[in-house]
Amino acid sequence: MTRRVGAIVACVDASGRVLLVRQRGGPFAGAWLLPGGGVEDGESPEDAVRRETREETGCELTQLAHIATYEVDDNHRGASPPEDPPRTILHLYRGTAVGEARAEDGSAVRWSPPDGSGYHAALRRELADAGLRREDDERLARALSTTNVAMRRIDR
Repeated sequence: MTRRVGAIVACVDASGRVLLVRQRGGPFAGAWLLPGGGVEDGESPEDAVRRETREETGCELTQLAHIATYEVDDNHRGASPPEDPPRTILHLYRGTAVGEARAEDGSAVRWSPPDGSGYHAALRRELADAGLRREDDERLARALSTTNVAMRRIDR
């Protein structure tokens, strides 16, 4: 089993919009998701989310608070065998972005309403858990099931 650790952040501006980053590669290429990424060896999830947000958006984070931890099973990576998909422990934070958001090369950033339509089911789950969006849990579970991504909150 492959086990990775990641950290993401829901940053909200004074208008209540959330900062999103267009994914450059991987299984979510082209999708708009929260800033963040992998935790490097010897790095805490909080330090990783600060570093990744700086790299992806040019912003620093303040008022950072841990919201949730998930175990994510992702079959997009072509797991072999299929019954042993790569697993990620994903830490979700909420914070304030300081500075003007600007995308790294090959990507894009935008401020969007947290209740917007067309969002990936994983982003909808994260925004709901961060208290930024209302979701029907059954409907959201069905939407997640169509993405080959299973998210199970493990910090309750």
